[in-house]
Amino acid sequence: MNSEQHFLFNEKLADFINRMIEVNPSVKDFKIFLNSCEFITNIDYRLPMQIFKYCVTDPYSDKIYARDESFFLNESYDEYGNIMNVYGYSFDLVNKFKNLWCTYSLKEKNEIWNYFNVLCCLSSKANLDLVKQLSINEKVF
Repeated sequence: MNSEQHFLFNEKLADFINRMIEVNPSVKDFKIFLNSCEFITNIDYRLPMQIFKYCVTDPYSDKIYARDESFFLNESYDEYGNIMNVYGYSFDLVNKFKNLWCTYSLKEKNEIWNYFNVLCCLSSKANLDLVKQLSINEKVF
């Protein structure tokens, strides 16, 4: 996989998070998440895409492509908790939507689905070598 695809993924992820900051200015978690992504990207630009693939695309792409709201409302992502908290920083974007989903307009929900679709498409071919190196059962830091 070439670095351009990783950079495009990171750019789209940052665009998405910035849009969520605009829509939810009082929700500090999105700002923290943006900082986490920037931090992880500075360590290794491939990690955000690989983590997204491992924790979101591989297990949930069918629900995302079908726009199945249970993806946001009913799923438990506990099994991915440690991998999503790489280096002690929250990488748990999906859980942020559980409490917010019902407050979004149809237009905002469609925008979120569109971002998730793009991120899933971009990450679908990611190599998981780095993620496999991270211990799922213990925190990295």
